Amino acid sequence: MVSLDGRGARVIAPSTRALFWKGAVEVTFEKIDALKEPEVPARPLSTLRRVGNGALMVTAAVDEGKRGLVYLDGRLIRELGAGTYGFWSAVSAPCIEVIET
Repeated sequence: MVSLDGRGARVIAPSTRALFWKGAVEVTFEKIDALKEPEVPARPLSTLRRVGNGALMVTAAVDEGKRGLVYLDGRLIRELGAGTYGFWSAVSAPCIEVIET
């Protein structure tokens, strides 16, 4: 995840390269292993949702009284309660299905 002046700006996929100029903007990054941690941490989730497709994640909002089922590469990995969730799509194919309970 790349931040410009402390604000989430984009996500760089594995095996890709990006160049940034030093100068008027402070560029920082945080490396995340999406294979070990497929769920997007709660802290940057709202910022990354504003980035859009460049965030390399799939998001879903699960309303009260509903459940979410998370599949990674076609395998069910967990059930979600009410809330907003994100899963990295850079190294796997996440699918979140929201169902009535």
